Amino acid sequence: MQRQEEQQARRSIEGEYVQGKVTKKYSRRNEEKRAGAIVVESTFHVDYEFTAEGRTIRGIGRIRKGVWDKLQEGGPVGVYYTVGNPTVHELAAPNDARNRKLGKVMLYACGALVMVFLLATIDYLNRIRREQRQLRGWAVSADGLELVHPANRTEKVRLDKIRLVEID
Repeated sequence: MQRQEEQQARRSIEGEYVQGKVTKKYSRRNEEKRAGAIVVESTFHVDYEFTAEGRTIRGIGRIRKGVWDKLQEGGPVGVYYTVGNPTVHELAAPNDARNRKLGKVMLYACGALVMVFLLATIDYLNRIRREQRQLRGWAVSADGLELVHPANRTEKVRLDKIRLVEID
């Protein structure tokens, strides 16, 4: 039960990032008989250590083969740990710290673009609404050749310059 809680905590770590060192790489091969067939599965593991809050912490991680192939014994590996309790930690994929920062920047940039788009759309719709309000009170002149502004009778627009569209 405690191991399950620790694994759940590891999946949700958003703590500090530190660079550790791979102390050992190894794989395990598991054979199992299922429905009359032998199924062979390989799992890939690394032993690693890192220093956090003045102490050296050691751990074992099960990782994907693609990540395992990239790591070297004695080489660097990223680790996220919980501040105040570095024994709760998890391995980071290569370039994970950079990818997380890049992801946050991209998220903020997309959010800013959406906000600009929404504000521009609202502004555009408000301009259309203002223009529609201005045109509502206009009236046809006595001679039938011009539209006259209701508040300012001197402002006029010739009807031959206006293209009227009937909306169904």
